[in-house]
Formats: sequence, C-alpha cells, structure tokens
Amino acid sequence: MSSVGTRKRKPGVSGPSVRGERSTRAESTMTGLRATRFELAGDEYVVLSYPQTEHAAPAALTSSEQAVFSALLSGQSNKQIAASRNRSLRTIANQVAAIFQKLDVGSRAELVAKYSGR
Repeated sequence: MSSVGTRKRKPGVSGPSVRGERSTRAESTMTGLRATRFELAGDEYVVLSYPQTEHAAPAALTSSEQAVFSALLSGQSNKQIAASRNRSLRTIANQVAAIFQKLDVGSRAELVAKYSGR
C-alpha cells in the first residue's frame, strides 16, 4: 500500500477510536482507496492509502532495465535502486539514461505520467 497523506483529526470530531491498532472501517471498493484510523499518544490520525499495481515493462527494455523501470515507477531513487539491486550507483544511472532514451522520455515525472496508468 502507498500512503497518500496523513492528517491529524480535529478535537471534538466524532468517530470510532482505535487505540494502538489499525482499523479499515472506511473503504471504497471502486478505487481501492482505504482510510485507516488509529490513535497514537492520545491523538487520532487518519491515513489514506491505495494499492499499487504492478505495470508490465515495455518489451524494448532488457531484463535489468525492466527491474529498474519498475523501481522508478515505485518512486525509488537511484541510490535506493542501486542498494536493492546490489549494483553501483553509476550502473543504475546508465540504465536509467538508457530507459529514458528507449522510451522517449526526458524525466522520471514524464516516465511516471506515461506508464503509471494514472
């Protein structure tokens, strides 16, 4: 699940209180959006989240580039990708550049806009 936002509830607003554990009382089946309420240190919080879907990488990419492509869509930095794939930062930077060129995009934002399906 990806967290969309966290907001502290205003005092005096009624609603179910869950102490120390999560509750999924409000859930939209159409969008998959989930509102989770919990209480922590006397404050009540609501976290909105939605499921991330896996996207098939374009066939033009090598298997290594496909793995990096998926990591890019999930919002990981080059440093995070390098650590998780046990590769050098420079190798990941080269793969990201190759992905951008093959898919005709100029930035991560453009890649996400073009391939995330949102």
